[in-house]
Amino acid sequence: MHIDPFKFCESCDADCIFKQKHIRDLVSEMNSANILSYRSGEWIFETGEPIVGFYIICKGVVREISHHSVGNNTTLRLLKPGDLLISDAFLQDKKWYETTAKSLIKTTALFLDRTIFTKLVEAADKVIAREIAKSMKSLRNNIELSICSVKERTAYWLLKLDQGTSSHFFLTNDELADIVGCSSVTISKTLSSFESNGIIYKTRRKMNIKNLRKLKKHVTCTDFA
Repeated sequence: MHIDPFKFCESCDADCIFKQKHIRDLVSEMNSANILSYRSGEWIFETGEPIVGFYIICKGVVREISHHSVGNNTTLRLLKPGDLLISDAFLQDKKWYETTAKSLIKTTALFLDRTIFTKLVEAADKVIAREIAKSMKSLRNNIELSICSVKERTAYWLLKLDQGTSSHFFLTNDELADIVGCSSVTISKTLSSFESNGIIYKTRRKMNIKNLRKLKKHVTCTDFA
């Protein structure tokens, strides 16, 4: 992790809480924020660490993971620029993280100290409520994925990754298999099927979504939002 001089990140131009000037002014006045940069694959926080704040994703993609047992991890959320990374444990006023967040690619995030949250809610209650509601809906959908087939889960996460990334992103089969929750062999077969049907195009790391309409047809076991 690298700490950069504070500034409002590019997500201010997206649909995020800092789109409103009075909220940016509040954060600036309280001096409770930092810009943090993470390498690909670096932990943002881990289970058991103290909760000292929350994040707005500026650049990159972050995966939040639930650890049920050794070797049994579930992807809870994928967060991209403009998204609020705030754990359920934070909202329940717990002191320690119960999940892990990890950068999938090189990521920059605006970190906000826990002490500013109450004032931020007062200043942007509707925006914060909307972001938390969106996060909770996403969490419910992702929990429902456990009953879906590998093909359905793969399509769901590809669509999530595609949002706001110009229809291409960089992931290995092993990384995608970890997100979906299957073996590398299974994900390879699934992607090959999608590619033969003209849905995606994939090289070793780069993946392009060629036909969103066809891909969405494979997401039938949970709501996509």
